[in-house]
Amino acid sequence: MLGHRLWQERFGARASIVGESLILNGEPYAVVGVAPRDFELPALSTDLVIPLIADTDPLRDDRGTNFLRLLGRLAPGTGIDQARDELAAITATQRERYPDTNAKKTAPRLVPLRDEIAGNWRSTLPLLYGASALVLLAACTNLANLLLARANDRRSELAVRVALGASWGRLAIERVIEGLVLALAGGVPAFLVARWCVDLVRRWPVPGWDGGGLSPSAMPRASEIAIDWRVILYGLALSLLTGLVFSLAPAVIGSRVDPIRVMTGRGSERGVEGRRVTRRLVISEIAVSLALLIGAGLLVRSLLRLEQVSPGFDPAGVLVSELSFPRATYTQPGALARFFEELSTRLTSMPGVEAVAAVNVLPLSGLNVRSDFSIEGRPPATAGEMPAGQSRWVTPGYFRAIGIPVMAGRELEPGDRAGAASVLMVDQALAARYLAGSDPLGWRLALDYTGTPLAPAQIVGIAGDVKHVSLEDEPTPTFYGPIDQASETILPFLADRMVLIVRVGTAVGSDAAIGAGDPLALAEPVRRAVAAIDPDVASGAMRTAEQALDVSLAPRRFNVILLAAFAVAGLALAAAGLYAVVSDAVAQRRRELAVRMAMGAERRDIVRLVLTDVAKLVTAGIAIGAVLATVLARALATSLFGVGSADPLTWAVVPLVLAAVALGAALVPARRASRADPLDGLRQTL
Repeated sequence: MLGHRLWQERFGARASIVGESLILNGEPYAVVGVAPRDFELPALSTDLVIPLIADTDPLRDDRGTNFLRLLGRLAPGTGIDQARDELAAITATQRERYPDTNAKKTAPRLVPLRDEIAGNWRSTLPLLYGASALVLLAACTNLANLLLARANDRRSELAVRVALGASWGRLAIERVIEGLVLALAGGVPAFLVARWCVDLVRRWPVPGWDGGGLSPSAMPRASEIAIDWRVILYGLALSLLTGLVFSLAPAVIGSRVDPIRVMTGRGSERGVEGRRVTRRLVISEIAVSLALLIGAGLLVRSLLRLEQVSPGFDPAGVLVSELSFPRATYTQPGALARFFEELSTRLTSMPGVEAVAAVNVLPLSGLNVRSDFSIEGRPPATAGEMPAGQSRWVTPGYFRAIGIPVMAGRELEPGDRAGAASVLMVDQALAARYLAGSDPLGWRLALDYTGTPLAPAQIVGIAGDVKHVSLEDEPTPTFYGPIDQASETILPFLADRMVLIVRVGTAVGSDAAIGAGDPLALAEPVRRAVAAIDPDVASGAMRTAEQALDVSLAPRRFNVILLAAFAVAGLALAAAGLYAVVSDAVAQRRRELAVRMAMGAERRDIVRLVLTDVAKLVTAGIAIGAVLATVLARALATSLFGVGSADPLTWAVVPLVLAAVALGAALVPARRASRADPLDGLRQTL
């Protein structure tokens, strides 16, 4: 079956392709169909699907083979926990039945398909829900305050209507309807903003990466995100619900008008109940803003710590591409080594290319390619106690090309060929775990691939530790072997997938077709060089090693930007709400402030009076927000790296920033009140 993207781009979406024959790895395959557009396997680019014929596979009876990923549908009424228990029981039975090969086997990791597809992005959805709910709460408190202020401004009208016989219930219903209209007025244009945000998410960067069949976004299934009728109905319903809920209290309070007090001038100020509700709403806004800012601050600090972690290699100026070789040709000893030797000669002759090499698994790829081994001179270990490490098969110059430091001994060299003495390199993690207390150089390891021990190989060098899965993980013991000394049992796996690595200098040269210092500018010349040697070798997407590093950090960066955006929105809403409330409060206190100024109060006294009242609200909001922020910080604890949920710097700086913004928002109406003419305020009392 052809993948939908490959069918469109390579075969022009021809329906007649079904039934035609394609040559894959030197063998003919009949095209029987095209996969749907949205067909996607977890963490895999799917361009071709071919059958796995287990009956004829040479590894069918090899109990050490563990490269397959199984997908299954649970039987009706079966829960995932029950399936896990059954797999654990099967694994235990196999371990007893085959102690030599299954002693170290653990039960397969069983996860729902949706979780496997989401991967590290699973934490984004609850974060999105929680942050959006908090910002919505802040916006709704502003709506409630707005309705209270409008009711207060219309108290004379309401008093007349009550005096003429209008019931407070009818007035309250009118206020609710007004709140619903305002909510809808804000909800409808929000869909335009939402569409823009969806486009932004779809283009969420791995900058300059051509995707290689993956979504143009680093987020899984990002192309399927859309504003459809279900989202529209949900948004409209949410707008109506929030408008209804948050307009009830202002409607009830604003409609309870005493016409006698208002029309005699004694009810010109908002009632005690209304002022109390307004202050509580402002406090809640400040509390929500503090929680969002604390969460964003913790994630930012965590990301900064993570970006300071060394991956163990130097990704700057490195171009990488996956190559796939026809098995019929390249499973012969020496074939892969000869190909890369010629390719290296061609590429290093280009201006600015400093080094060329290849490896079966790129650092930070997340792939687990491991092998057991025994240490010559040590007592034989049982199958369950045999040491293991990540296996990497490389061409000469790999460590220089990828930028992994050699800590002791030497690199693997062109002379490490088939027929020469078997050699390998190990990293510091392997040396520390299995060879501690002695000089690792000179020890001999016998690798055990698929139950077939290889001849012992001597350790000739110690490499620096590398992150294989993510920057958060501890280094995993790893050994590196020369590709020309790989056994015939390993070659089929290497032929399926090798990663080409090309390091360029800071300036590629004067050749305008290549550019200057941009590894991606070499993409087409590299493809041409591969095709010139063997057109049957397939080259995958060209990307830089820095982009590969960006992929591993993409979920964290997205979460940081997401929560930071919500935090800024929450802060802006709190500042706007506080500004409006203080402005309204100052207007209500014009008579009082005018009397104070007539009695000799200076401008700074009026400003101090207003800001002191605001400071009380801010202090209360920060105190309550600290509790909410503590809950949010604990929920984010699993997403933090190198920073605790009680990070002192974040908890010290964020409240100060929030207080400064809040007081700054209140300063404008406070200064305006201090500059008002007291005679105007006194005339309104007459």
